[in-house]
Amino acid sequence: MNPFGYTTSFSRNRVEENPLITQIEESISKLGSLENGDVPLKVIGARPVKEKRDLELMVSWKENDKGIKPQNSKVMRLELLKKGFWLPLIEFYESKMKLGSAPNFNPNSLPKYQF
Repeated sequence: MNPFGYTTSFSRNRVEENPLITQIEESISKLGSLENGDVPLKVIGARPVKEKRDLELMVSWKENDKGIKPQNSKVMRLELLKKGFWLPLIEFYESKMKLGSAPNFNPNSLPKYQF
């Protein structure tokens, strides 16, 4: 009993069984991630992060081997480039530019680099 006249007991088991926490954990596990081996499909947004001198990108993901399409999530630009996924970033940049009558570009003609 505490000084206020009621008992408090929180066990780890009670917290883990909380349906709200379970729901949050499940929704987080459905987010796309480079660490989970998910493959980015398209960059749909970007915002600068001054502290890191980088861009935080909102990415949509390809369907994985299990047939599940991960939810959109945030990835840092440098992480995306280090993993070799530069094409979605190039396509995003080009979508923001007004190229007019620029010649078509085949990104597969670029040399492959390992980071």
